[in-house]
Amino acid sequence: MVVANWIIDGEPGMDVFAMDVARFGAHNNRAFTLEKTTENYRRRFTMTFPNEELPTARPLKTSPIYPHLKSEGALFGVAFGWEYPLWFAPKGTEPKEEPTYRRSNAFPHVAAEVKSVREHVGIWETSSYGKIEVSGADAASFLDRIVSNKLPALGRTVLCPMLSPNGAIFGDLTVTRTKEDTFLMIGSGGAEVYYTRWLHANLKGERVTIRSVTNDFSGLSLTGPKARDVLQQLTATDLSHATFPFLHARQIHVGLADALVIRASFTGELGYEIYVASHNLIHVYERLRSAGADHGLKLFGVRALHSMRMEKGYGSWGRDFTADYNAAEADWGRFVKFDKGDFIGRAAAEKQFKEPLTRKISLIEVAAKDLDIMGAEPIFAGGKAVARVTSGYFGHSTGKQLALAYLPMSGDSFEIEVMGKRVAASRLKEAPFDPTSSSLRS
Repeated sequence: MVVANWIIDGEPGMDVFAMDVARFGAHNNRAFTLEKTTENYRRRFTMTFPNEELPTARPLKTSPIYPHLKSEGALFGVAFGWEYPLWFAPKGTEPKEEPTYRRSNAFPHVAAEVKSVREHVGIWETSSYGKIEVSGADAASFLDRIVSNKLPALGRTVLCPMLSPNGAIFGDLTVTRTKEDTFLMIGSGGAEVYYTRWLHANLKGERVTIRSVTNDFSGLSLTGPKARDVLQQLTATDLSHATFPFLHARQIHVGLADALVIRASFTGELGYEIYVASHNLIHVYERLRSAGADHGLKLFGVRALHSMRMEKGYGSWGRDFTADYNAAEADWGRFVKFDKGDFIGRAAAEKQFKEPLTRKISLIEVAAKDLDIMGAEPIFAGGKAVARVTSGYFGHSTGKQLALAYLPMSGDSFEIEVMGKRVAASRLKEAPFDPTSSSLRS
């Protein structure tokens, strides 16, 4: 069916990324494949748990501060070959997580990381994010045709979805204009080949250069109410909100290093993404740690990041935003601009936004006490399955079990099946943490 749809309609009609060779990178060479397939064969009768990280062919892709994070008690996960911290074990605690379908021993440590970010400031490494540079005389006109949002002005950043010709969600990236003819696209590391292939496939003779710069630039996200206080100690640039507002970008000095600093955060807190040449990362990391010592700065991992983004109702590509859904269902009206020129998927999106919706992405609170949502759990209304969870995490600063799903437009009360039990769930009208985003824009 998928192949037939692809031939007839020009796209598969559903999310097939799990079967797409674009999910592999250059690190998936013959030697890597031999080690991983051997591991898979050894484990062919062994259950794999959702929180379990398999060790073979690791570590392979590491940032310059990998040893520093490891010495701080990081337990690492892997994505697209990149090692990234899941959570940090406190001093005297072994960074080890027991495989389980239930709440693991990592829970209190993740809670402590969230508390630290919400009350003080934290650092999350963003080196594994996919980074694509699009430049050239026709870069602006080319990208304007590719993305659904208006391109940013120089020194600005915007969220720019990419749609398929039929209006399905194709990509979810931020685009920063670093020069008049140069744009930096940042998104999921696992989608880098997928995105780059799409960009090349849609070239129409434009004078454009498309290249991955993921290995050229490493990154850190500094976020929390004291983030500005920490970063201001390391730069002469005025970081006040009036001169450096939300979703602005600047080339500044951080310590002794040249850096691209983007005022953005996936936690819902005041935050800055700091990108530097990889050989400068250790310097910037050490300077930030030193400057943050008096402000309660701590390291945090992806588990805490997901907990905080869920409290804001932020979806993520590959989980909540896939080709199974369109921009109208994803509530992307503010990112799809019909008052600009033509772009891929425009005609289909216009129709989808005009038609009555049958489902829409929604944030849900789940009445599960000690069972955490993992994703893909079935959702019921009136005894009938009506949706599935796209992602879910425990909100440590709100004390709520939260999930995202594309729910029917009617009704606010549902049931979610968690570990074989159906528990009550209700649609939330607003994010439980800072619904007005005053912290993010402070």
